Amino acid sequence: MTLTPAQFTSAVARTRMQSEATIQACRLVLVEGLTIYAAAKKTGRAQSVVNRAVARLTADRKPKAATPAAPIAPAPEEPDARLTNCIAALRKVEKMLAEFEGEPADSIRRVAKQAADEAEA
Repeated sequence: MTLTPAQFTSAVARTRMQSEATIQACRLVLVEGLTIYAAAKKTGRAQSVVNRAVARLTADRKPKAATPAAPIAPAPEEPDARLTNCIAALRKVEKMLAEFEGEPADSIRRVAKQAADEAEA
């Protein structure tokens, strides 16, 4: 990537880069077209320092890859309050009928349990 001197000055102004040797190395790379290795050697800076500085100066100039948006999970469905109340009432009837014996109580108990099970499903 090659920058004009004005673009380079603007890019340096947007950073907190203060080292004149690092700024000079970046200028050699970005404006004059030297390699990072050559610019580091010429200015006495470590190659890794120059590489990071060049990356910082050019970070906003590179097109950013679009990141896919995370899918929005549907809100969990809340059961209808009336249905919840009905299920609770059926369970209560089931418990009350547990103390009774005989055919009518068994039938009612069976129907109440079946209705509560179907309502929960």
